[in-house]
Amino acid sequence: MATDGGNKVPLMLKKGAMLSACLVGVWVLVQLMTQFASAVKPLVLATMLAGCLEYIVQLFEVGLVRASRLVHCALCCQCCRGRRRRRPHGGAPDADERYLELEASSGAEDGSTSCLPEEVTAEWKLEDAGRFFLPRLVAVVMVLTVAAISIGQLVSSLVANLKNIDLQVYRQGLTELEQAILALAQKVSPDIKDQLQSRLTSLSDKINNTALEFTNQVLSSMTNLLVQVTMFLLYALMWLLKPLPAGRAVFLIVRTYFMYKSFCNFVFSLCVWCLLAWQL
Repeated sequence: MATDGGNKVPLMLKKGAMLSACLVGVWVLVQLMTQFASAVKPLVLATMLAGCLEYIVQLFEVGLVRASRLVHCALCCQCCRGRRRRRPHGGAPDADERYLELEASSGAEDGSTSCLPEEVTAEWKLEDAGRFFLPRLVAVVMVLTVAAISIGQLVSSLVANLKNIDLQVYRQGLTELEQAILALAQKVSPDIKDQLQSRLTSLSDKINNTALEFTNQVLSSMTNLLVQVTMFLLYALMWLLKPLPAGRAVFLIVRTYFMYKSFCNFVFSLCVWCLLAWQL
């Protein structure tokens, strides 16, 4: 038996060990990719949903923040800048003129004659998103409520349309087709008729078994589906409450997911190709 140089390990055994390690590594890699896909898919979908709803949430948040500031200013009697400087009562005759000059200079310095303070009319910046927890929470709840109502209306309309479908018409059509085939079989020999009848019966049984297996698979995967839906909702709520900066971070998450998914598909297709090439 051949050995590898100075080592006394048989060459065939060494190659077998290397091949086994490669096979185990490929199997572990495929398993990791499968588990990674099931765990990261809700994260990627939630990131995409948060990216789509972020602008709408910010619109609601801007409105709530400015409305709360306006109410606060109204309650604190700060809506008129003239209240900050009281008009003098009595005194020198030129007191009114001095007051008007001060008001004019104050308006010129501010560059605006609005009665609203700066905290109400301040320009909204992207860094301000999620800065105030309560307006952000209310905005997220409002947007998700509107989205849930819209999706619920869409699903209910689809269910209502499905209920209007008359399945009896399709059953009657299948029955008429079967009767037509059997009537056509009356003109052939009894052996062919029996074979045709058995084929139709086996086909019907196969269709029923396939439908039953599909239903069982859906029910068995319901737990995994519920877990992924729960993770998706939690990730979406997390990204919306504390907005993820749009840009490279989201791009890296989505790109990493698609890269891993593509690599997993490539490994699987390579294994299938090797298997087919080895069989041929």
